[in-house]
Amino acid sequence: MTIPPPCASDDDAAFHARLLITFQAEASQHVKELLATLTAVAGTSAEEHSALLATAHRTAHSLTGAARCVELADLAQGCAKVELVLRQLTQSGHGTTSAQLQRLSADIDALSAMVQVLSGPKERHDD
Repeated sequence: MTIPPPCASDDDAAFHARLLITFQAEASQHVKELLATLTAVAGTSAEEHSALLATAHRTAHSLTGAARCVELADLAQGCAKVELVLRQLTQSGHGTTSAQLQRLSADIDALSAMVQVLSGPKERHDD
């Protein structure tokens, strides 16, 4: 995640607002990457699971740290939970079960909902 460097003339509130905008833009992409990786895991052999899960773990780790930087404790906690499960699955060296993937998918969907709330309500265009 790319975070712009602080400017000496920025006050803390303005800097935090810039960080949050950057976080919002990139967090959504990280969540999409996590979901795409889980989808890929479901269609691969047990041997390929480890590499894909390690990639997902790194993505979750980045998202956890970024959420902490912008002081989003609930989101950081949810990310840390996903990160922990992914680390355990990666280190186990075994394939994943359908139930484990479904649980991770549900946890990541919850993260996605939290990230969407940050972006505010979407405008509706009823034509």
